[in-house]
Amino acid sequence: MLTPEEWVRQHLLNYLIVVKKISRSSIAIEKTLQLNDLKKRYDIVVYSRDLKPYLIVECKAPYVELNSLVVEQALRYNLTIKAELLMISNGLSDLVFNSKNEIVEF
Repeated sequence: MLTPEEWVRQHLLNYLIVVKKISRSSIAIEKTLQLNDLKKRYDIVVYSRDLKPYLIVECKAPYVELNSLVVEQALRYNLTIKAELLMISNGLSDLVFNSKNEIVEF
């Protein structure tokens, strides 16, 4: 179903594939991860050529503010995934963090 969050995810996937030229086979979408005793689903993970998680993306609806709660959610997911970069997006704004939790350009 095309929810506002799904709209953001689809446009971001298009950007990663068309603009950034990332191979579709390097992208995992909406997979389950175990976070302590909880099962969660991440939105997007992009893998490097050596199959290591390179980028994890948490998508939110355009009306959701990219605040500390959203960042903390993505950081918790990345405790398991251990991607080099972490991105949060609501389709209007994007923030990308490196492994030191510093904001970087993407």
